[in-house]
Amino acid sequence: MMKKLSFVVVLFGLFCNVAFSAVGQVSIGDSNIAGLGTDLERSVKLTSARTERAWAEAGKAVGLLIWRIEKFKVVAWPKVKYGQFHEGDSYIILNTRYKSSTSRDYEYDLHFWIGKDSTQDEYGAAAYKTVELDTYLGDKPKQYREVQGEESSLFKSHFNNNIRYLPGGMASGFRKVEPVVYLPRLIKFSGSRQNVKTEEIPLKGATIDGGNCYILDLGLTVYQLNGAGSNKDNRYKALEFLQKIKSERGRVKTETFEGSEMNPDHIFMKTLKRESGINFEHGAEYTYSPTLFQSKTVTNRADVVKAKEGNIRRSDLKSDDAFVLDTGKDLFVWYGSTSTKDERDKALSFAHNHLRVSKHSMIPMNVIDEKQLTSPSYIKPAYFDISLSA
Repeated sequence: MMKKLSFVVVLFGLFCNVAFSAVGQVSIGDSNIAGLGTDLERSVKLTSARTERAWAEAGKAVGLLIWRIEKFKVVAWPKVKYGQFHEGDSYIILNTRYKSSTSRDYEYDLHFWIGKDSTQDEYGAAAYKTVELDTYLGDKPKQYREVQGEESSLFKSHFNNNIRYLPGGMASGFRKVEPVVYLPRLIKFSGSRQNVKTEEIPLKGATIDGGNCYILDLGLTVYQLNGAGSNKDNRYKALEFLQKIKSERGRVKTETFEGSEMNPDHIFMKTLKRESGINFEHGAEYTYSPTLFQSKTVTNRADVVKAKEGNIRRSDLKSDDAFVLDTGKDLFVWYGSTSTKDERDKALSFAHNHLRVSKHSMIPMNVIDEKQLTSPSYIKPAYFDISLSA
């Protein structure tokens, strides 16, 4: 038994590049999960998935489940803390839902979240165990890589667009209690009467329509902007939303103003003008030409090659292969409808390792399965279409 356990631990260390003797706080880009996608990894993953107690309830009922990586172990996160994430930790999040209103078959959104101060071993373990859970659920989940501050709209929707960052993490021992850090968000209110729509829109490239109302939520300061042409229904709904924030958080500073009063130097506008070409990890501005990589089968074995750089079109994504699209701001893994499992595994493994050595290792990653694009319940990542040329 001891030999078997030691064997699994050694393999896990190889896949995650974990230093068992000393846990240091290092750059996420230094983590190594090069073993993902190999035959050896797949065999170990299947064995491990069947014996992982944390997966006992995974995918068996509609709803959200969250686990945190604690000293290489997958530990259930308390439900009262759902939506709260420590900056020094990594988490696995599984959302289970019915395929449609008339179906009782499940489909899954599987995310792993990386805090900006998460350690090398935590990130590696989260990535490895996410793939393991995917195997446990029959390779059915859609996988997403989330990084602090750059979470996808789908991820944020699991928590009603209310994510909180908490300082510290497992390595810190939670010895110090500090104020909560809130995720900046922009909410738009549109429509009229009983059909007012409330939706969070991306801060990147956001534009203000004078016929709507908006709330910029910066945590302890919240701004409401009433467009010059907005109606009373939008304004009431926005005010109601603002008051709810105040009641939940207590001491919150608020400011409401009309669109005509907007000063270009106001923090509201400055926040919207935030440059999207900023390296999250290093804070330095850089440029990156969109690049497409193709995972295809050659002589009975899948391999990943660089397919194209710049001006990537939707037609470049073929159905019979898997692809990795890196825009420098977002990374997408595309599973063609007739691609093989080997091609998909190699594409996912390549994506992880490609980001690991890139200058933008903290950008979000989304897996897109072409076969699921026609599903009514499928939510396509917001930046996928705009990342492709016409």
